[in-house]
Amino acid sequence: MSGPGPSWELPAQAKGELSWEQQEPLGQVVMSPVGSMECWSGAWVLLLALEVLGIENGQPVALACHRLGPRGDMNCSWAGPAPHNASGPYHLCYRGLKLLPGASQSAPFPPRQRWVLVERSHLTQNEVYDVWVEAGDGTNVTWTLRLDLDAIVKPPPPQLSLVNMSSGVAVTWETEGSLPATPPPACELRYRPCGASNWTSVPEDDLEPSGHEFLGLEPFTAYEAQARCGPPWSDWGAPLHFTTPEAAPEGLVDVWRGLNDTEPGRPCLLLWKELDPKLARGVVTSYNVAIPPAPDQAVPCCHARLPCTAPNASISASTHCGRTKPAILSLERTDLPPPQKVQAEAVSGGGLAVSWVAPGMEPRELLVEWAEEMGDPRTLPNWTRCPLEHNHILLPGKFQPEVPYQVRMYALYPHGFGAAPSIRVYVQEGVPSAGPEGLHAQSVSPTASVISWHEIPLRYCHGKLVNYTLYLESATGSLNTNQSVNASKRRYWLSGLQPGTAYYLRMSGSTNVGEGPTSAVYVFHTPSSHWQTILGALLGLGLFLLLACIAGIIFRAQVLTLCRKVLPRWCWEKIPDPVHSLVLLQEVPKDTGSLVFSLAPKEPPITHIAIEAPTSTNIKTPPSPGPSSSPGDPPPILSGYEKHFMPTPEEVMGLV
Repeated sequence: MSGPGPSWELPAQAKGELSWEQQEPLGQVVMSPVGSMECWSGAWVLLLALEVLGIENGQPVALACHRLGPRGDMNCSWAGPAPHNASGPYHLCYRGLKLLPGASQSAPFPPRQRWVLVERSHLTQNEVYDVWVEAGDGTNVTWTLRLDLDAIVKPPPPQLSLVNMSSGVAVTWETEGSLPATPPPACELRYRPCGASNWTSVPEDDLEPSGHEFLGLEPFTAYEAQARCGPPWSDWGAPLHFTTPEAAPEGLVDVWRGLNDTEPGRPCLLLWKELDPKLARGVVTSYNVAIPPAPDQAVPCCHARLPCTAPNASISASTHCGRTKPAILSLERTDLPPPQKVQAEAVSGGGLAVSWVAPGMEPRELLVEWAEEMGDPRTLPNWTRCPLEHNHILLPGKFQPEVPYQVRMYALYPHGFGAAPSIRVYVQEGVPSAGPEGLHAQSVSPTASVISWHEIPLRYCHGKLVNYTLYLESATGSLNTNQSVNASKRRYWLSGLQPGTAYYLRMSGSTNVGEGPTSAVYVFHTPSSHWQTILGALLGLGLFLLLACIAGIIFRAQVLTLCRKVLPRWCWEKIPDPVHSLVLLQEVPKDTGSLVFSLAPKEPPITHIAIEAPTSTNIKTPPSPGPSSSPGDPPPILSGYEKHFMPTPEEVMGLV
């Protein structure tokens, strides 16, 4: 075995005043000063510099050793890799200098191991040793460390106990295994909230010999505390967990309103969030909701029915130590000035950022509400309040990719609120998973057709649609083209088609990411050209009849004059002429000769009849005598000329 190589000795001020803290899993050791801080700080910086220099140049690294208790074994460890020129089996070498000078011993260990445990039976009490690590070829892996076996004893950590106090929290500790004839060891105490990463050390002047009372801790907060004693310093003891007492709650409950689509007739809900534990400072036992004119009542978290006509609502949180001030939500007016130019866009990392311009009237506060557009209707919306001095905010929470969100912003005032239009936004877009449905072609001519379709369902969009792509192919193969159409349109005019031809039509949708799959093939035919000639003739005839009717209305007088000149007289005169009556001609006896119609008939004399009032109320109307006829009389003779002037049955019954 070769010699110890270069020796590294601690400064005199630091001898016997070091402690080592073992770090899992390789037993690495960190030395901490407790004596002269200035001297030991310089030595420690030199040690680190030598260690780094040794790692970079293949030189030995620093070694540290400690013992757990007066009868404990010696544990030596070092950091960093072995020198590049070191090879073979590794040994921890230690040589006595005081009681057994020159006696060297070694303990082998695997090359990749960075710690060695030397049993107490191989060591001598009160001895001073030189300790180093060397490889099988005699290369020193570490610097030589000179140590006093009694000075590297690390005492066991103290045990902490909790003292119950109504006004705060206090802890005490006990130490074990102290060396005889030594003063009581000094101790250090540190604490932190559970889950925090940084510790807070209690000043040495504030510590009592065996305990400490914590002051200024947050109410109703979980903490953990640790202690250690020295010199030499022990490891930090097991953490002691405790919770500070409750206190009166502070702050206001975050309250908002929502629409409940699952309960027709009661569409409004009063929503609120659980009170922040830092503001609650205790266990919230209930929430008290007051909706005028009803008195306040205790309800569980975190929503209650709200009449849509309610002008306002208030809510407060109750704990064992008191109640918060009521948070008031005013619903009196909904037409107040909203935020302007509201925009929502995705940011890197899968978040949503909202920006706006302040309304013309200064609100009490601003609020942003968002929810999944295709989510469960029973899911309540999320919201957050925005500082008035800012014009943008990053929404908290996690957002799903390719899922549409509805974002809306409100300005809250003492007497109501104003709402900006809702915005649909995606944190991450994808391509549509389906094409448009409901394709239909309407022929307007043998060479043109109007194509219509339905919008792609929102659950298949996976992003904001920017355009549709129309693919058209003829059955004869003479046409194969595609055309881009704006996403806001639902109709497209196709021209330049061939008459009497079959066409195959497909459509797809595109987002900013890319194009999705096409729809099913839709087949349509253009009409033949002779159909156009027939349609033109029918349209011309209809137009001629329409013009004739219009001309007849305008020139009615001229038309009647023409009809009197052309048509027979009996077709247009209102009073029949006896000259044209065939009945009269047939009833005149044949031997009377011709009738002379120039003689005007004499009117019968007027007979005056005196009518007296009836003396009896029972008056019987005699039946009117019917025309006398005998079986031998010939039937009356009627001609078509008289029928022209006879009243119709409807006129007789008075229906016309």
